[in-house]
Amino acid sequence: MMHAALFSIAASSGLQLDRVEVIADDPGTYLTDEVPLLAARPGGTLLRGVAQVQPVLGWGEHFTLGLSLSSITPGLEVSTGTDGLGLLVAMPTRLGLPSGALIAATWRRGPLWADIGMRAASGATWHAPQYSDLRVAPTVGIGWVPGGARD
Repeated sequence: MMHAALFSIAASSGLQLDRVEVIADDPGTYLTDEVPLLAARPGGTLLRGVAQVQPVLGWGEHFTLGLSLSSITPGLEVSTGTDGLGLLVAMPTRLGLPSGALIAATWRRGPLWADIGMRAASGATWHAPQYSDLRVAPTVGIGWVPGGARD
């Protein structure tokens, strides 16, 4: 009953599933930091793989909100339409605390969504909200676009 009420509120606000990032650009370290350690710690790599999968909700023309177990990422995505190139600017957060920034070129074609960009990430926490350990690195995202988001 409660789920149906939440779903109707989300539907009336124009909120919809835009894509599911199977390899998420936030935190963006899965391919570079976790996959190389697969043989040494397969359980940890698998768990981190699941934690970084990011359903992305969209509303309005350009606003997105990525939700994963490891982060919440509000963003602004401008594109040339339902297929083609675009630009994503996002601010990854950890429990609501901004932890960096992301800028990426995006591409959509049918059910495929991909991006390549740069991210700046810190180890900032609510206990120690310091950004002196900023790490800048390239990132890649690969996702699936559901049929309803391709209209």
